[in-house]
Amino acid sequence: MEAHPLLAFTRLSRFDGRRDNNFTLIRLVFSLLVLWGHAWPLTGSGFDPVSRLMMPGTWIGAIAVTGFFAISGFLVTASFENRPWRDFVVSRVLRLYPAALAFFALMLLVLGPMLSTLGAREFFRSPQTWSFAMGALLLDLRTQLPGVFADRPFSDSVNGSLWTVILELRCYVAVLAFGLMGGFRRRAIANTALGAILVAGYVLQSYLPMLGIASNHNRQFAYFVIGALFWINRDRVPLNGAVAVLAVLLPWPFWGTALFPVVLSVCLVYAIFAVAYLAPHADLDRIGDFSYGIYIYAWPVQQAIWRPGQTPWENALLATVIVVPLSVASWYAIEKPALSWRKRPSASATR
Repeated sequence: MEAHPLLAFTRLSRFDGRRDNNFTLIRLVFSLLVLWGHAWPLTGSGFDPVSRLMMPGTWIGAIAVTGFFAISGFLVTASFENRPWRDFVVSRVLRLYPAALAFFALMLLVLGPMLSTLGAREFFRSPQTWSFAMGALLLDLRTQLPGVFADRPFSDSVNGSLWTVILELRCYVAVLAFGLMGGFRRRAIANTALGAILVAGYVLQSYLPMLGIASNHNRQFAYFVIGALFWINRDRVPLNGAVAVLAVLLPWPFWGTALFPVVLSVCLVYAIFAVAYLAPHADLDRIGDFSYGIYIYAWPVQQAIWRPGQTPWENALLATVIVVPLSVASWYAIEKPALSWRKRPSASATR
């Protein structure tokens, strides 16, 4: 008698080349978790009730963001290994830049002047405006526009989520560099090198910022590396629904100890891939992948709609109503057309 599909052990490599996964759904959920998680600090209300139960070990926004990076590490490494490096570069550029450039243009030319306490002439003459414009290159973090959001509880921050997009780009460059050096050609070399990076990032976190803007960004980079390791060793990773449930529960006995972030990282990534491949397929790809648009527009919209006395629940709900249509427009008007310019990948395990 065959075991139920969720209880059988299925190697991760078995899903190579299959598009019937739940990554689009997972990314959508994560992007909305970031929006709702940010509603509390952006309204000056501390942290949401769920996060307060998990702190200081982690919080709901961190789980969502690190989940993004784990998925990205897996799919982007697959993308590099399954296409010529030039196509990989084009694909990565088209994934990040068109929507980001549209966001910066909207903030600089429309919303910034509308929301600023300065006049239009003074706004456009300010060096800070053009410093923010340079942030569209995604090389470093620029989050301030003159006179915009200065009176908010989280003041002067146009988009506090952009640092993750910058880190994502740096991770792409790291994959490209490591791949061109032959790092992915032999499993033993890849595992040794990436394992050493994980250990160095954990042990020397205060001294070794790795690819992040600050040392505490090592966590997101670590999840990207773990995702890459799952791809490299996919023929040795057995997915199982019951084990995934245990993986969700296993970290919490270690809460408050130095082992908690280590156990959580491996268990969370395992659970993500189990949901992606073993759970019933939710075919959101036929509708669109709105997660990136939600992610980049949530923060500025939440800042723009803030008013004194507003509760986090009001902020999150109203922002969701505004941001989701914005993300749909971003997908159909900008992201999807841009992605259509790239060559069709030789393998479907791409992002």
